Amino acid sequence: MGFFSVWSEAIATVHRNWQLVMMQLLFMLATLCCLFFFIIIPVGIAFVFFGIDLTALFDAREISDVLTVFHQTSGLLPRYFGVAIMVMFGLLLHLSSFVVLSVVNFGGTVGMLVQGMLDRTRRFSFSEFIHEGKQLFGSIFIYSNLIGIMIFIPIFFMGIVRDGATLLTDLASRQDATFAHFLNTFFMLLLLCIGLFVFLVFGAMAFYGFAEIARNRAKPFRAMSAVLHYLISKPAASAYFALVSCAFFGALSLLVLFVYLLSFIPLIGSFFSVVVYHAGMAYVTVLMFSAVCQYYIQTADGGTALPSMPSSDTSPQSGEPPVQSPAATAEPPRTES
Repeated sequence: MGFFSVWSEAIATVHRNWQLVMMQLLFMLATLCCLFFFIIIPVGIAFVFFGIDLTALFDAREISDVLTVFHQTSGLLPRYFGVAIMVMFGLLLHLSSFVVLSVVNFGGTVGMLVQGMLDRTRRFSFSEFIHEGKQLFGSIFIYSNLIGIMIFIPIFFMGIVRDGATLLTDLASRQDATFAHFLNTFFMLLLLCIGLFVFLVFGAMAFYGFAEIARNRAKPFRAMSAVLHYLISKPAASAYFALVSCAFFGALSLLVLFVYLLSFIPLIGSFFSVVVYHAGMAYVTVLMFSAVCQYYIQTADGGTALPSMPSSDTSPQSGEPPVQSPAATAEPPRTES
């Protein structure tokens, strides 16, 4: 099956479950409320108790100016230690709520998309969305952490290469500036290629792994093993993910350009640009999830045939004999006289 036919199926799935786009907007609103109640309000109260001058912070040009403002209130910390604990607790609560909401929202979105692909007659239901998010919460959370730990290794290696390249370029610049410029360009391109390779490999492992978890309710390690076998046996899957990623970032670029032009409208331009940006971002994100899941479902394990729509006409075609059951076509037993 071609890439464009997979995309058409993915777009149709998103349009049948358009409420998922609204759920992304609701998630953005929920995270904004958590930020306001758990971070902004406690920090504002702390600034009032400690007597921090906000105008001095806004007028600060350097880091030293900011440190000077906070250093003037360091003696008040023992007196208002409870306020500092409240701010730290609010920060921890915000991070916890953000992680929980993110995983539930992502699990519900991927689960509803996969179920909608396996059964075209299935439609969005908020209770089912929450059920999918809760059911996939543990597996998606653990799998995401496994991918994050695995990404840390090549990033650490890239840091070592960058430091070595900086040292080598400094040594070469003392001998020949042209050779140093060549080394700087070479290592920059090398790190760029390594970064793109890491993004494609681990991005494909992450998204296909989420599709495997949502489809087969696989455990994290089992899903990772299945995805590694899938990527090795089907190299086209990595190319497809690269194509989807390019389409995603291209769509985001067009969206940012359109929002930038929309902001020039007098009076209402700024408001509509914010609304259009978040709505477009939610739609493009859900569409990317759908495109990756659709391809994985149709190509993993030989592909999964999507159920066809039921047809009301079950009569045989004209000119064809009716199909008879084996019992009707069997010869009757002979009796001996």
